Amino acid sequence: MARALAARGWQVQPQIGVSSFRIDLGVVDPDAPGRFLAGIECDGATYHRSATALDRDKLRELVLRGLGWEIVRIWSTDWWHDHDGALDKVDARLSALLEASRARRAEEVRRLEEAALDAVAAADGTTVDAAVDAEDVAPPSDDVGQDDQNPKGTGHRPADDLFQGSDLMQPSVAYARNASAEPPTDVDGRFCEADPRSVVRAVNPDAFFDREYTAPLQAMIDHVITVEGPVRDDVLAHRIARAHGWLRTGSKIRDRVVTLARARFPMVQEEVGAFFWPAGADQTRWPSFRRPAGDEPRPVDEIALPELVALARVVKDEGITGEDAITAMARDAGLEKLRAASRDRLRRAWTMASSEGCD
Repeated sequence: MARALAARGWQVQPQIGVSSFRIDLGVVDPDAPGRFLAGIECDGATYHRSATALDRDKLRELVLRGLGWEIVRIWSTDWWHDHDGALDKVDARLSALLEASRARRAEEVRRLEEAALDAVAAADGTTVDAAVDAEDVAPPSDDVGQDDQNPKGTGHRPADDLFQGSDLMQPSVAYARNASAEPPTDVDGRFCEADPRSVVRAVNPDAFFDREYTAPLQAMIDHVITVEGPVRDDVLAHRIARAHGWLRTGSKIRDRVVTLARARFPMVQEEVGAFFWPAGADQTRWPSFRRPAGDEPRPVDEIALPELVALARVVKDEGITGEDAITAMARDAGLEKLRAASRDRLRRAWTMASSEGCD
């Protein structure tokens, strides 16, 4: 099935998830690398070992949909008896999901365009305000939470954050916070996580999608990109969502944040996602690698490639070569374990750094 779908242009990853709870095939959203368009479930060994029909179908699918997945099911009997017909059905379903996703994003962009343009003028020289004090922030209301956690249609989720229960229950404290409203002035090469709430008087989760809330929301987005940029789009959306008391970042929240960010900052698409760069920054070269201020390393796929190239230059200048250079890069980045995808990304940065000046 995976090979057949790949032949039709879909990027497929098998066995997505952790432990024994896995989706058979994850289909990557071609419009959003690093996120999944849908999951494909096959009635294999796990299906036949299940004790009841409820276990087989309803319960598992409810759990997956609750996690934001759009599920496409294929039966082995259909596959063996009518291979081409079954493949056509799955292909058509995936195409329909993709079109629905594009239509929703286009509608959301149209709805927010005017607000984004207003924010360009309002955010400059305007005192940001909101209706609720920061200490009164509460989790989102049931209707917003349900829409964001289980949107109808594609249910995009970051590829490396599918079943991480700890991420859903606790805010991340991986990086040192920057409590100042201004970008950090020290140049010790450390990465500091921005605090979006430091640049507004208050936040108001209930007004998140309102036009009147665009100015403070834009100010928070500007601050995160200025402090952390280049920052990946879903990381930016997560920062803003967490500042509003939400532990999950749904597609509507992400689209709102990305639309406003695109109105003011350059965006560069990479294979792991889109990165927003600070205004005026050279998007082809980053001066130095920013090591994490705390004990937790920065995920390699959340670091823009030009910044990884800057790390590779340091290792190159130390005279380290070959696989030892990749190991040195991982060590300097604070990584104790190196996944295959991270190794490939570091190797690509090393190749780019090694080829500089060879033209």
